[in-house]
Amino acid sequence: MNKFFYIDDNPPSLSEGIISYLNSVDAINVVLSEAKPWGEEIDILQSEQYDGLLLDWKLGKVVKYDAEALASQIRTLISQRVLQKDFPILLCSATKNFKSNFAHDQLSHKLFLSIHTKDEIANNAAQIAIEMNDFAEAFKQIQTNSFKKENLLLVPEKVWIDLRLEGEISALFEIENKIPHNLVQFLLLEVINKPGPLINGYILAARLGIDINKSEDWNNLLDQHLSGFKYRGILSNGWKRWWAEGLEQWWESEISTSSLRSKSAKQRVKLLIEKTGLKNLSHAEKDKFCFGSEFWTICVATNRPLDPVDGLRIIPKTPMLPWQEEQFISPHGLLDDGVEFLKDNNLRLNPFEQERWEKLRTASKK
Repeated sequence: MNKFFYIDDNPPSLSEGIISYLNSVDAINVVLSEAKPWGEEIDILQSEQYDGLLLDWKLGKVVKYDAEALASQIRTLISQRVLQKDFPILLCSATKNFKSNFAHDQLSHKLFLSIHTKDEIANNAAQIAIEMNDFAEAFKQIQTNSFKKENLLLVPEKVWIDLRLEGEISALFEIENKIPHNLVQFLLLEVINKPGPLINGYILAARLGIDINKSEDWNNLLDQHLSGFKYRGILSNGWKRWWAEGLEQWWESEISTSSLRSKSAKQRVKLLIEKTGLKNLSHAEKDKFCFGSEFWTICVATNRPLDPVDGLRIIPKTPMLPWQEEQFISPHGLLDDGVEFLKDNNLRLNPFEQERWEKLRTASKK
């Protein structure tokens, strides 16, 4: 079981809750490590055995340094081989507006693989513990002598990926010397968490025209028919993804030679029921202020299926890379707290969509 130190300078009684939530899952072992003065903390990190760190953002109440300073020093010590192995560093805080404040701190983003509020950990401990375990396992695998760049994504034989993505991975392996933190962070931020070669379950359902919440056979479809193009590379336990090209290949060979993208949600689900025999599948309906049902993406704010012609394009916090797909927010999602969602996630509406957005907002008030 992978061991994580939780470094905090709150009284131990205030840290026990987070630790108990994460340890209740049996995926990892989180141990409190009370923050020590700088020199002592570095000595402990050099001498103790652990597989990752979870830092409290508000270090500084007792010790005279903060989480960013400690994480930066750890990264320096790893690069200098003073610390002999690389390991994941995560960040958490009880501060309510922590994530929206942190979203604008691009330098600190490079230090931490993930950030969570303590409320998120309390409410979603099982998934977060699995992700933490996946981080630790990824770092261990990459640091073995036998790990090759082909092991990072484990691309299925018939799936093609953008040559520029292959080039980035090669550079991380060869030029940057296979540093686990850089590889895992790149994979998470630029491949797993942004639609492109890989898509998440919400986008997968949208492309099949399925309403997950109304489809009792959704998991049966995943297990019995869609597992052949499921992503199985690094971080695949914590983040369930599927190969986008694999979906289209499967549709063409198993369901219909007619293009998946050209059919409405209702037509797609009708064919799925006929070909798979899974009768408890329901087609997704378009949201308010939308007109198309040829769903291919989702609203970033609601995860609801969306026809791209109805969506408003957004600009991510980092520039889009060639293998990534545009992301959208639906008119309904933007009207329903979507502005705050974009702000909290350091996203913004594409300026070319501003006039359209103003018209939609005006029409919604009539």
